[in-house]
Amino acid sequence: MSASLKEILQAPGDAPEKAEKLKEWIARHVEKADVAALGHFIPELLDESVPLSLSRPAISEWAGSVLDIPESRGVENEDPKLPHDDMVALGSAAVDLIAPRSSAFQEQVLILHDCLSWVYQDRQDWRQAVDVLRKILQDSALVADKGDQFKVELFIRISRLYVENKDYYEADVWINKAWPLMTSAMDNTLQLQFNGCFARVNDGKRKFFDAARKYYELSHLVSGDEQAYSLKQAIVCVMLSDAGPQRSRLLAALYKDDRTQELEELYRILQKMLLDRLLRREDIDEVRPHLMPHHETITEDGSTVLQRAVTQHNLRSASKLYNNIMFDELAVLLDIPSSKAQRVAAKMIGEGRLSGTVCPLVLFFARRHTPRERRRKKKASLTRLVSGEKKRKENWCGRCSHDQRWVLDMFFP
Repeated sequence: MSASLKEILQAPGDAPEKAEKLKEWIARHVEKADVAALGHFIPELLDESVPLSLSRPAISEWAGSVLDIPESRGVENEDPKLPHDDMVALGSAAVDLIAPRSSAFQEQVLILHDCLSWVYQDRQDWRQAVDVLRKILQDSALVADKGDQFKVELFIRISRLYVENKDYYEADVWINKAWPLMTSAMDNTLQLQFNGCFARVNDGKRKFFDAARKYYELSHLVSGDEQAYSLKQAIVCVMLSDAGPQRSRLLAALYKDDRTQELEELYRILQKMLLDRLLRREDIDEVRPHLMPHHETITEDGSTVLQRAVTQHNLRSASKLYNNIMFDELAVLLDIPSSKAQRVAAKMIGEGRLSGTVCPLVLFFARRHTPRERRRKKKASLTRLVSGEKKRKENWCGRCSHDQRWVLDMFFP
C-alpha cells in the first residue's frame, strides 16, 4: 500500500492532480479500515522532497477523513468508520511525527488536535479531550489570526468538556473568557451554546437562582425537546435556590407561563412554593426523580441541596402562619433538630431573606407588608383620622352658639 502512495508522490503531474489522487487513496483505505497503510501516510508526506503545497492539504484531508466523528459535522446516530482505539493511535502518532516541523504545518497541527479531541469526546474521555483541545491555544499567533468567533467556539467547547467532566469551576473560567468576546454578530447557534453552557456551569456551581434564570431565558429561544428540558431545569433550579424575594418573583413568572402546566408533577410543587404552602415528604419524593446527581450532594450542614431548599421554604411559609413559634415546635414542623432550625433562621434573617428576631427559645416573625397592603393600611389610617375630626367637630358644634357654629363651618366644612 505504501508503494502505491510513493508512486502517486513520485509520478509526474501538477499538485492539484496529485492531491485528488491522494484524496481517493485516503478514502479507499479508510473504507477498508487499513490502519497499517494509513499509518504510513504521514511519514511519507513529511518527507522533505514533498512540496508544502501538496503535503499541507493532503495532511488536512487525512485528519478529516481518518479522525472523522459524525457528531463533529452535526450528524447524529451514525458510527465512525474506524474504531476509537485505532483513531487515537493514528492521531497521536501523527501529532508526534509532525511536531518537529510544526512551524511549517501550523494549520494541520490545529486540525489534528481538533479532530483528536472529537475522538476522545465521542468515547466520553472528557479529560483527554479537553487536554488535547487546549493544546491549540499554545499557538497564540494562529489563534489570534482566526478571529473572535473561532476563540469563542473554542472557549465554549472547552467549558462544555469541563462541565461533562464535572469540573464546574474550571468550566466557569473558560465560559467567562468567552463572555467578553460575545457580540450580537455571533450566529444564533453560538449564542444558544453559550447560554446553555453558562446555565449548566451555574447549575453545577450551585448558583441555582442564576442557573434558573438562564434556563428560563433559554427556553424562549429553543423549541421541541430542548425547550422542555430548559423549562424543566429552570423549575428544578428555582426550587433549589435560596428562599427570598427574588426567588418568589421567578416562581411567579414560571407559574404564569402556560408551558409549565405540561410538567404536571413539577407544576403542582411550583404552585405550592409560590403560595407559600408547607412542603411535605411526599412532595420531596415527587421532585427527586427530576434531579441530577450533583443536586443530591451533601452541603456543609449535612443535608442535601434539596433538603436545604425545602427547609428554607418551609421556614418562610411558617412566617406567614405564625407571629412567633417555639424552636422545639419549629423543629417538628421542619423535620430537623431544634439547634439546626435556630441556625437556619438566624442565617436567613442575617441575609435579609426572612424578617424576625431569634431568641434563645422562641422565633418572633416580623411581617413584611406588600405595596398593596401598605396602601390599604395608609388609607385606613387616613379614614380613621378624618372620622376623628368629624366627631370632634360634632362635639364642638353641640357646645357652641349659632355664631360660633358658623365660624366652625367656614374653617372645617
